[in-house]
Amino acid sequence: MAAATLFGAIPGSSVLLLVVFVVVLPLAVVYWLYRDAMARDVASLELWVVACAVAGAVGTVVGSLVVAGLYLLVTRR
Repeated sequence: MAAATLFGAIPGSSVLLLVVFVVVLPLAVVYWLYRDAMARDVASLELWVVACAVAGAVGTVVGSLVVAGLYLLVTRR
């Protein structure tokens, strides 16, 4: 039994989960990458940070499209 069903639904939980996965998690990864590259004194610091941010955004969009496509395939049966 999940905690959400045990204690009742949390209002706005789906929006909160979406914000965490789309905004907070990628920003945390980019920040961690920036701090690690600064500690290692990487010459192409900005390139790595921008590449990670772009890859995270593209991955989110592509992943969302794949999930939506799979949902449509499953619900049509």
